[in-house]
Amino acid sequence: MLRIVEIGSLRPEERRALATRASRGLKEVMAEAQQIVDEVRQRGDAALTALTRKFDEADVDTFRVDPADIASAESEIDPTVAKALKEAAEHIRRWQELLMPKSIEASVVPGRPTWRTGMNVVPMESAGAYVPGGRASYPSSVLMCCIPAKVAKVKRVILCTPPSEDGTVPAVVRFAAKLAEVDEVYSVGGAQAIAAMAYGTKQIARVEKIVGPGNAYVTAAKKIVSEDCAIDFLAGPSEVMVVSDGRSGADLAAAELIAQAEHDPQAFCVLVTTDAAWGRQVNEELESQLADLPRKAIAEEALRKNGKIYTAESGAEALGFINEFAAEHVMLLGQDPRALLEKITSAGSVFVGDYASVVHGDYCAGTNHVIPSGGEARRFNSLSSGSFVRMIPYVTVTDRGAKHLGEIATVIARAEGFEGHARAAERRMRL
Repeated sequence: MLRIVEIGSLRPEERRALATRASRGLKEVMAEAQQIVDEVRQRGDAALTALTRKFDEADVDTFRVDPADIASAESEIDPTVAKALKEAAEHIRRWQELLMPKSIEASVVPGRPTWRTGMNVVPMESAGAYVPGGRASYPSSVLMCCIPAKVAKVKRVILCTPPSEDGTVPAVVRFAAKLAEVDEVYSVGGAQAIAAMAYGTKQIARVEKIVGPGNAYVTAAKKIVSEDCAIDFLAGPSEVMVVSDGRSGADLAAAELIAQAEHDPQAFCVLVTTDAAWGRQVNEELESQLADLPRKAIAEEALRKNGKIYTAESGAEALGFINEFAAEHVMLLGQDPRALLEKITSAGSVFVGDYASVVHGDYCAGTNHVIPSGGEARRFNSLSSGSFVRMIPYVTVTDRGAKHLGEIATVIARAEGFEGHARAAERRMRL
């Protein structure tokens, strides 16, 4: 099923193409996304209504979801689903609280309290989360996007998600918004939702930062508005890289590849191993496990388009390829996955050992599933409470500190040719 490729046989340009895959697909939609953004900026809510009718086949002219419909959402969903979402929300919240940056103040040099440095951690005023929808519902993405913002104490957190054909937001999404303590929910999706959050309309006030996954048009719109509004990163199709020395079950590896492949026909699903024979066993498992998969057609297309088995001559060659690829999800199987974890330098999120599944992180372990893909894990981190704060450094200095620091600063300032700098420091030394 998956073509087997030797890592050593890849040409330099092939490796570069794999490492820079994030840009695939955006060029084709940038012009249309720009038109949508421009239309929303010019026509506001009227454009949102027209575009929602065009793309979602829904008639919506009042976009905010009634808070009463959010409050009552739990009564409309399966109690077992509600229970699972509550547990997932609690795990996510606890982990984000542990990750939350803290304000600090300290003396840089012990025993010299004549000056102190500090860092104030200040939450953003507002943030907007985009969660895909329409034909499917993704309550887990509501939790992943919005709970970190609320942990960071962002004052206003809003959610935009596409409406169903009847113009409503599914109850399970509304319930997730309630769990995440979202302040406002809007039934609008696509590139038009990104434009509305970035620039504002009469119904939707603009936000400082936009986060969340989406299709190519949503990602293109985020790229366009990033000149005026902060974003998390440009996420592409889902990815998984399963890594093993062959000393693990082929069935586990196949299951992880399928779990990501059923997301999207554009998903990247690759296996890296030093044991080519084991790789062929994984191929056999894929055929078997796909047989009765409800989303078989989607998974097969993804595996056909972007599925590969990469074989390495050595562990070192495999490790170099893993860090160069910088996958969204990395699954470590084999004899000693914990030792390999310490050597991973570029990955969105890593899952270690036979008992860990990417699915655990996707839904309920506590780590975030809004993570960089397309090789962007070399430059960006997963979404967290720290994504919604500003860290502002400050300095306080006593008279003795001004003299000590001034002696250093004036020398460096004049060495760099900045006499004004030196004189500013000297004035403090004479106070």
